[in-house]
Amino acid sequence: MTEKLYYYSDGERALGPNTLVELATAAGSGDVSSDILVAARGDSEWRPLSSLIACGATTHGEVRSVNPRASGARNSPQRNDRGSIFSFIDSLTGLPRTKNLAWSKIFLAIFRVHSDDDAAQAFSPQSDSIGTPWVFSRILIWGLLAGALFYWALFEFENTKLIPGLLFFSCVTIPFATVTFLIELCGSSRVSGYHVAKALTVGGVISIVMSLFLGELPIIADFAFTPTIAGPVEETAKLLAVIVISRAWTNANRVRDGIVLGAAVGAGFAVLETAGYIFDFFLSPILYETEQFDVSTLTSTTVLRAVLSPFAHVIWTAITAGCLWHVAQGRKLSFDCVSDSRFLRIFGLVVCLHMLWNSSFGIPMLEGLAGYFGKFLLIGFVGWYVLLQLLQADSESVPN
Repeated sequence: MTEKLYYYSDGERALGPNTLVELATAAGSGDVSSDILVAARGDSEWRPLSSLIACGATTHGEVRSVNPRASGARNSPQRNDRGSIFSFIDSLTGLPRTKNLAWSKIFLAIFRVHSDDDAAQAFSPQSDSIGTPWVFSRILIWGLLAGALFYWALFEFENTKLIPGLLFFSCVTIPFATVTFLIELCGSSRVSGYHVAKALTVGGVISIVMSLFLGELPIIADFAFTPTIAGPVEETAKLLAVIVISRAWTNANRVRDGIVLGAAVGAGFAVLETAGYIFDFFLSPILYETEQFDVSTLTSTTVLRAVLSPFAHVIWTAITAGCLWHVAQGRKLSFDCVSDSRFLRIFGLVVCLHMLWNSSFGIPMLEGLAGYFGKFLLIGFVGWYVLLQLLQADSESVPN
């Protein structure tokens, strides 16, 4: 029989799981207090660790010794054996350390032959474990092929009726594939297709309009509006859009539900923003009376925004929404959740990532384009790491 696993509370969040022997060992070595509250999955209440140790409540008998050398605990709470960059991010977020994804399993799933029934099954509710995404790769491949075909046909046949097709696939493909990846990863999310569609469309529009409204507020308009200032404005607007469209969805109250909803709103924002940039290029010959399109600038902007989209708006909003759901812990969203220090800490981190993204700074150790574009990869890495931390926290949360 598998030994019972317990979670323990540090006053703000649930950590673990650990066996009772491991917790007792940690208490004996002073890593945790013997008075911390613990609970196993399915327990109705939290109990002091000392009371469980006294009762010897393990499936292997009483816990008689808490000598760390004798027990050789393999997973002692609070032990930090990660590299410095991981430790730094962990200290910033206050979330449990994330585990590595089964990338080899995902890679094999992508190249495996699947049927339409397999694709439908990928979006059905699964266990609390992290899913194995593969459907996103089909959306990504076919979308990129369609975009490339429209791009070639537009300049080959000079038929302006092809512009909407190019615009659609250039803006939508990679953000939507990223959202699909997260839906598959959050296997047991209770967010339906209707929720995702509404978050993409209505949420995207609300977030764009809200960012314009916030940008016109006196406290913000008094400053010179720069790309860096767009960080706090746009992240606030997207989060408000998530709250507005999901306020009545009481069943979608888990962290992974917030992640999916936030990703969908972020993708909607990214699609509309990129569409605006592309449309500007097609209007420039009229507005500035030039003789032809600036093809090179149009292509570089479209490709760059498409390639970098999985590291920007989609995951930033997924993180802030997931963190808000994490703080709420199944309760109705309120001002207390938004003002909670755990949420403000991670929201502040996302805003800083956005501001650094929009800034002209690069990685100091690298020169030229390597330092500038390396910045985007580093910011994207931090964002995905925090997102996986939230998903890990959801998988390890203790039910009420």
